[in-house]
Amino acid sequence: MSAKPNFLQRLLNVRRSEAPTLAPGMYHFRREARGRHARFHLRVERDGSGLLLANASVAARMTQSGVLIASGLLRGEPDAVVLARMQDVYGGVDAGTLERDIARVRDLIARLLDPEEAASFNLDDVAATPNPADLIAPLTADLPIGSPDQIRPLVEKLWAVGIPHVVFTVEAEMRADHVVRAVERASDIGLITGVRGRGLDLGAGTLLNDLANVGVDHVSVYYASHRREIHDALYGAGDHAAAEDLIRRVRAREITPVGEVVLTDATLRELEETVAVLNAQAVRNAGFWALAEPTETTAPALGANALPQAAARVEAASHQQNVQYVWYPTVRVAVGDASIVQAAARRGPRCSGDLALRVELDGRVIAPRGGQGVAGNLLTDPWDAIWAGPALVGYRARLQTPTHCDTCPGLALCAADCPKDPNGWADA
Repeated sequence: MSAKPNFLQRLLNVRRSEAPTLAPGMYHFRREARGRHARFHLRVERDGSGLLLANASVAARMTQSGVLIASGLLRGEPDAVVLARMQDVYGGVDAGTLERDIARVRDLIARLLDPEEAASFNLDDVAATPNPADLIAPLTADLPIGSPDQIRPLVEKLWAVGIPHVVFTVEAEMRADHVVRAVERASDIGLITGVRGRGLDLGAGTLLNDLANVGVDHVSVYYASHRREIHDALYGAGDHAAAEDLIRRVRAREITPVGEVVLTDATLRELEETVAVLNAQAVRNAGFWALAEPTETTAPALGANALPQAAARVEAASHQQNVQYVWYPTVRVAVGDASIVQAAARRGPRCSGDLALRVELDGRVIAPRGGQGVAGNLLTDPWDAIWAGPALVGYRARLQTPTHCDTCPGLALCAADCPKDPNGWADA
């Protein structure tokens, strides 16, 4: 989940509770403004509210009326046509008010197109998201890399069920052409597409240039610490230099860089300095996830009782450095084994947040937290049966249960689950 709500969220107030006139699902638009080509995704939920995303990096929550206006404007309809439709739906509202609303949405679209104007927004912000029960699907799916024949049906299904964002995890020795083809297919369909991995892997050869050419939207780079020796102990000799070089190259290609910071006993010691160095490299978005053991004190991982303090430090450092952050679910590791911690760091997080899903190459769907229990199969089971099945209904119900307490009040992390409770962690 993210640190702070979007300054654009909930732009318009709902005035009437009629059934929405736009069917739930995903709508994709391409626009050109000031010489820039932009992709918009408008995802409509069951209650008619929605999420408007621009170029995979900024977004705004919208109510029913905002969704209707945005869909018309993005289709290129004149204001008069949009106004007539709104008068038909919201007949009790005077024309002047509706005209002002149309102007506000038009201004919103313009602001989302301008990276200097619009603040970055994290797609899996539990605190700023409508009731999870009202969502038609998660906002992100995390997948491993496979062959084109494996990836194609998965990403087509993700688009069909209304999941707008996919992140591919790239590990050592994966075929570069498979990585490129996965991103190309997802991008061609219309999905917002990212990759995550080590600098040594994502920065190898021509891979970054090839990914840029097929439309990758963001590159998430493992960056455990600003100290080379701490980072390389987890990710391999030379990876710290490769990660910083990759960040520079990603920015030069005008792709969004994301720093992914794993929290262990060693990386937490100089967390504030690490966030400051990311900020100095113009990395404005970061993901944080802990490797933890359900004990009071431990190394090289973190103990359960250390997680609230770690969360507070992440939030404070990110606010101070103006870095937008996302919490990924904590990953449980075995006690006291450095090699297990290293392997878990290199595998990366299970999911990109709490409004995401893990999808394996054979179609198995796994929730962000808990064991490796399968919620269904994306390739063979109806999506409604997976989404409404006991595994994911129970998971969403857990997200809706308040976990804030007097011990560590106000932590954003607690909106999803108590960080100290191992039942809310993801098994490695």
